[in-house]
Amino acid sequence: MNLPTLLNVAIGLVFIYLTLSLFVSALEEFLAGLLKARAKNLRDGIINLLEGKGAEGEMMGKLYHHPLIRSLSQGRIKNKLQQMLPSPSYIPSDVFSTALLEVLKREYNIDFNYSDNIQSLIDKLDQHKQSEPSPRKRYLINNIAALARQAESRLTTTDLKVRHLHQEISNWFDQSMERASGVYKRQAKLWAFVLGFGVSVIFNADTFYMIHRLSSDQELRIAVNALSTKLIEEQNCRDVSCVEQLSLEDSLILPIGWSSFPPPNVQKNNQLFHQKVLAWFRMMLGWAVTALALAMGAPFWFDVLNKFINVRNVGRKPPRIDLEE
Repeated sequence: MNLPTLLNVAIGLVFIYLTLSLFVSALEEFLAGLLKARAKNLRDGIINLLEGKGAEGEMMGKLYHHPLIRSLSQGRIKNKLQQMLPSPSYIPSDVFSTALLEVLKREYNIDFNYSDNIQSLIDKLDQHKQSEPSPRKRYLINNIAALARQAESRLTTTDLKVRHLHQEISNWFDQSMERASGVYKRQAKLWAFVLGFGVSVIFNADTFYMIHRLSSDQELRIAVNALSTKLIEEQNCRDVSCVEQLSLEDSLILPIGWSSFPPPNVQKNNQLFHQKVLAWFRMMLGWAVTALALAMGAPFWFDVLNKFINVRNVGRKPPRIDLEE
């Protein structure tokens, strides 16, 4: 196999990955909305932030009933106390900070007067921490007091005002949500692989068979490459939304699907039993490879496809230009 053929096979394979990964992404988004995955991840992150790991979410429940938080919700979820709560998927850090300070003021009768000196607030928080019997509430008060001391250490002696605690709480929330977002992304990758494997089985998207078909069938290779070139070059495609415009007729040329059973990637004449088992194992391994590829996401494969097409176009003879004298 020469280099141009190898490059065209790679372009065809990447284009198939791109097409199927769009389907996986749409399915993942649907399930995430149906199961309220983002809202639950946010809920768990806020519980860990306010009360520590393993908490039941009592303070989180009070925070979620604040009008500013409740206005961001489009549904309801339960905490570990089985209380029905609003279910926002995203909370701006300044909204969180404002709501938390107001909840603390209501629950602990601490007056967060923004014009007061921050040292007086720290003294109030220390007093409440010593008199508070609940370890979960002491955990929260201790964190707020630490943030107040951090705000105090960053300011000059002429500007030690409580209003700076609001910004410290916002930064604290943003840092915690970055960690929670990392956890969600790792879970999403795992779900993308599971869904990708399911899609590979449904469409019989065996990577090894697709490579075999693209490398041995010149007409198929030309057709798939023409389709990818049409999207990238002729339609001046800049993002994955262009691929969503593919028609059913276009997708039928791809070397996937169950045209027969057993499928052509394992169906051969005069096979011994161990050869059939090996063929099925090889096909399932091909599904797993496809699932790993689909878990990378459509934007990744769109960028790879662009780079491969640009490499293929390097060195082409430029169009002839007739100069009129």
